[in-house]
Parts: sequence; C-alpha cells; structure tokens
Amino acid sequence: MATGQRYLDDLTIAVDLDGERLLAVEGLALHASVVRNNGHSIGALTGVAQGNSGIEAPAATRLYEAWADWRYANFQHNGEPRDSVLSRRTARHF
Repeated sequence: MATGQRYLDDLTIAVDLDGERLLAVEGLALHASVVRNNGHSIGALTGVAQGNSGIEAPAATRLYEAWADWRYANFQHNGEPRDSVLSRRTARHF
C-alpha cells in the first residue's frame, strides 16, 4: 500500500429565485444547484477500485439539479382560499 497525503472537497451552491418578481409570472419559483468536486483520490493510496469516500469523484463542476415550480391555480372553496394549490414541478437531476 502506498503512503502519502490526499484531500477531498465537495462544494454545493444552490439558488432559489422568485419567478413572480424576476419574470413577472405569477406563482413561479425557480431552483438550481451546482456541485464542485475536487481533490486527489484516496483510492489511489489504498488500492480499492470504487473509492473510500462518498464524495470521491473526478474533479469537475456539475449542474446537479434544476427545477421550476409553477402554482398555476388558486382554488377556492365556499369563497375561502384552500390550503393546497395545484402545483406542477419539473425536476431534472444530472
């Protein structure tokens, strides 16, 4: 087994935007998150094929998640707004 030093880092940045204010679309919310993995493989020192860490990955910046949530109907019952609204969410994991 080899000896040496290694480090890993995992940075996640997420953004939530109010589509009503940004794009003037009532009931729209937007979300995106980006993940940056960096460092050197611990597996190279230990000799394991699948890695020793859940964040061990080739160095890269990736779009991890992006979705839009549009609450496009505001139903009422007996003249009172209901707690639940009809919502449509489209999500994509990369």
